[in-house]
Amino acid sequence: MYFERRSMLLGMMDTAIAGIKAERICDFGCGDGYYMAHFSAKFPGKQWTGIDMSASMIERARIGCPHAEFHVSNDGIPTGKKFDLVYAIAVFAHILDDKILDKLVNGIAEALRPGGHFILFEQTGAAASGSTWRRRPAEEYISLMSRNGLDLTNRSLIAFPMHRRFEKSILGWYRRYLCSGDDLNARAIYSNRSLLFRSLSRLALILDGKRVRSDDGLIDGNTFYIFKRRSYVNSM
Repeated sequence: MYFERRSMLLGMMDTAIAGIKAERICDFGCGDGYYMAHFSAKFPGKQWTGIDMSASMIERARIGCPHAEFHVSNDGIPTGKKFDLVYAIAVFAHILDDKILDKLVNGIAEALRPGGHFILFEQTGAAASGSTWRRRPAEEYISLMSRNGLDLTNRSLIAFPMHRRFEKSILGWYRRYLCSGDDLNARAIYSNRSLLFRSLSRLALILDGKRVRSDDGLIDGNTFYIFKRRSYVNSM
């Protein structure tokens, strides 16, 4: 499912970037630079900036994007930087504190030129959390952006409800009773290598059929948002 979702996201991002007039683009939470390397190769001649809190990830990103500018930052986009487009892919789920997230979003809005765009791709659905992640309802992100001067222009959902049922039911049973290994990680590796497991997983993906749909907030998945900056943003 991961690779299918990533392939769909790349296509959606390619279409969005092609339709937005943007010369200065920021990858917020760029990690190892996988997405920036793809987009900068597809859209050459633009000015690319990557921001991440991990210095080691930034070093890896430099290898794939030697032409880009990078910043290691725990506080968001450095003051004074301006962009036509900022995007964040699977970043906000790892920001557990609402106040910190609000501050980061305000900084993103301030860094955008008036009329600039922010693209967010994030896990959404019923509120849930773990020690290192937090899932927020899709509408919560829309309210957060609106408070910070970013208006929603497009929204769609990538969802695999059949595959999620497979993960919650068959997967646990399969790994417990049919996979060898001393712990859960070992059994997960064993199952991922199993032809039977991969076939069942693939069947669940096929049964999902239409995977990009309008987001009514009723299905857990990954929401793809495009926001546009208003002419005026309140600074925090």
